[in-house]
Amino acid sequence: MINVCLDWNCIIDLEEEREYYPALRQIREWYKQSKIGLCISSPSRLENAKQTSPDDPYPTVIDEAVWEKKMSGIGLEGIELRPARMRSYNPPLMTFDFSLDLLIMRKIHDLLFPKIDFSYTDYCRRKNVEPVVIHGFLNISEAYQAASKKQRRVHRDWNNAKCDALSLNAFSTWSEPDDIFVTRDGDFDKEKLKEPFVIEMQVRALPPGTRWPSEEPVSLIEQTQTICLSGVIKGQIMTPHEAEKYLRKRLEE
Repeated sequence: MINVCLDWNCIIDLEEEREYYPALRQIREWYKQSKIGLCISSPSRLENAKQTSPDDPYPTVIDEAVWEKKMSGIGLEGIELRPARMRSYNPPLMTFDFSLDLLIMRKIHDLLFPKIDFSYTDYCRRKNVEPVVIHGFLNISEAYQAASKKQRRVHRDWNNAKCDALSLNAFSTWSEPDDIFVTRDGDFDKEKLKEPFVIEMQVRALPPGTRWPSEEPVSLIEQTQTICLSGVIKGQIMTPHEAEKYLRKRLEE
């Protein structure tokens, strides 16, 4: 079965019946008919929701009851929130490398948003604004109440970008070639995201030129290793219209 993963903009389109609503409504219908699998990447739940008032910019959809009401309102009650999985490397050995997972996460972020830093504090520093922090406040909402408009705008921009990047990263950890990540976001450059990922990572290894096995004790040294990873994102990335057209063709086969 083909698994379809919706990004947060698709939820907004369903909620407000925007341009892509007809295509998303058809995808939802196939899901209700059990013809496809449908999910949302877990990080999407953290993306800023529509503001209820100018003084309350913090996303309320984190609350379980509000989230369920929101999903029921667009006909997606009970939809799966699918988290990222640990990647496995070097098949068939199925080894795991958390540090490499983090580097891939950063690479996806950098490809999507080259002008927005991976780190919130780095982004704030470049934008010359103090980060919004909870220290000294009862909760994050109070911290936002005390924040300036510029602080809120910088955090919103960074948070939206981070959620998009984490959502695509989560999809990439479990998707198969037929699965689809559906988004209308113009930041998703499909060609770049499908190219091999060239990643540099720090490793402890034998000094260059060391013959192994060695008769003498040899100390490992810190080195920069360049890794080229193909097929990091196995699934497809499509707009709602592209996904609806693709699914219709596949389901008619």
